[in-house]
Amino acid sequence: MKVGDLVMLSAAGQKLKRCKWVKVGDIGIVKSFGHLPNKYQVAWMTSRVNAKGHPANHWVHFSSFFERKDLKFVSRRKK
Repeated sequence: MKVGDLVMLSAAGQKLKRCKWVKVGDIGIVKSFGHLPNKYQVAWMTSRVNAKGHPANHWVHFSSFFERKDLKFVSRRKK
């Protein structure tokens, strides 16, 4: 995974309590890598979180860090 890739939560990520604030089917873009291996910072299109990591009424550019197994690539439609 690299910066600029489109991602969504994987099946494993949808089961995690710490990822519940991300709406199922929401698409995000990988914004940066974490200081630890396999940690990614994602900006989500419609999911919102406040500074404490709880759902909120405002959108923030960066979420908390996600592990690689929490994310999957958005598949592209073939024409």
